[in-house]
Amino acid sequence: MSKRSLSQGRSKLGCWLFSLVICMPLHADHGDYSVHLYNWEAFLAPSVIDNIRREYRIEIEQLYFSDEAVRDELLLSERGKTIDIVVVESVRLQTLGQLGVVRPITSLRNKLTARFDAKWLDACGDYGLPYAWGTSGILYRRDRVSDPISSWQTLLEPTEGLKGKISMYYHPLTSSGLRY
Repeated sequence: MSKRSLSQGRSKLGCWLFSLVICMPLHADHGDYSVHLYNWEAFLAPSVIDNIRREYRIEIEQLYFSDEAVRDELLLSERGKTIDIVVVESVRLQTLGQLGVVRPITSLRNKLTARFDAKWLDACGDYGLPYAWGTSGILYRRDRVSDPISSWQTLLEPTEGLKGKISMYYHPLTSSGLRY
């Protein structure tokens, strides 16, 4: 996958949207009642896993990634064929679909259409279902900052007291909408 095609996809994302995607289940062979989920660590509450196990008698075996590049590298490798479900943002989902890494889940989407707003389903295309969406927030320690931080502008054009003391998580999708 070229850097150019990934950055073109990133620039199209206007909102946060994560999707659950069914990946290559025709190749995965690890039992009738278990599912391999590739996910951020601590992203899925243990109670959700327990409920699925109890209600549907399905074991969820989670593998974790800490970086989207690492996630994509595994998905593009032979090992990726052992993954049943992956949490991925909608733009990358479309790219992975075009590369044949994930398969369309049109039938499942059609059954679940009533549960989601059309704009979220459209963002996932034929390859996924919405999992979460929302906005980014600003967190700071009030005991360390004299003036309240009330906007992104405060972080992007900091006062003298804040210069050199701001740390922001690098995320190309988040940063694409910011003006520097």
